[in-house]
Amino acid sequence: MLYECHLDDSKDGRQEIAYVCAGFYGSRYAWEKFEIVWQAQLAKEGIEYFKTSECVRLTKQFAKFKKFPAPHGKDAALQVRERLRQLILNAKGIHKIGVAVPVREYKAVMAYPSAHLVFGERGIYHRAFELTLLRAVRLTCTSSKDAIAFFHDDGDDYSELLALYKSFKKHNRETAPYMKGFMPLNDKERGSIQAADLIANLVLGTSIGTIENKSTQAERSLVEFGPKGLTWWDREPLEKTLLHNMRKKGIEPPKSLVDAVATHPPRDGFLPV
Repeated sequence: MLYECHLDDSKDGRQEIAYVCAGFYGSRYAWEKFEIVWQAQLAKEGIEYFKTSECVRLTKQFAKFKKFPAPHGKDAALQVRERLRQLILNAKGIHKIGVAVPVREYKAVMAYPSAHLVFGERGIYHRAFELTLLRAVRLTCTSSKDAIAFFHDDGDDYSELLALYKSFKKHNRETAPYMKGFMPLNDKERGSIQAADLIANLVLGTSIGTIENKSTQAERSLVEFGPKGLTWWDREPLEKTLLHNMRKKGIEPPKSLVDAVATHPPRDGFLPV
């Protein structure tokens, strides 16, 4: 089976709370059917494409909603987003995938001596991106005949992410044979990337709300964090991953890290790289 994984990124405005890499994976056949349904829904909504920033700010494709008095225009725009969210969540053969990394906890883990020798000097989004690649392969490729290709918004950082993808393949030989490319897509033309933008921003909103203790159960249910799809990559799994890779690379781990990991209970979603 050939799978496709379509991804996008999201982060808070000041880049101080959380970074998210999220999207959906499914078979090529499932994506072909999805694109037809997605474009039909966009036409029904009277827009050419979906972009979260335009939906929230009522600009460009969503500028027409400004004619309604507040807050009705914003409510109408969010209803469009909700209908699109329901469409992809109900699409057969399409599944959520992604990782949210809290900034504060990532920086705390990077403060361990020699942590940069494992994680490098890469940004937090790079970490979320790598973990999503690994998760996608492990969720889809269960036999030697399976393979997965990755697609991402063709933003300014695409070339940087492509280099990271190639590096990931080079250093993860067990998963490399299943990975069949990393390609850019125009987010104004492909519904799969628009859907990834939608879910990545919902995951970000839930992540920020969780960190600030403001997220309600209803808001959390929008993305349904769980080991099968979307994963919260906070201090515990980051420390476990750091310790695992220090030992793998022959780096002496600091005692404080060993002691910290010893106190962590077993947890679903731990994926050492």
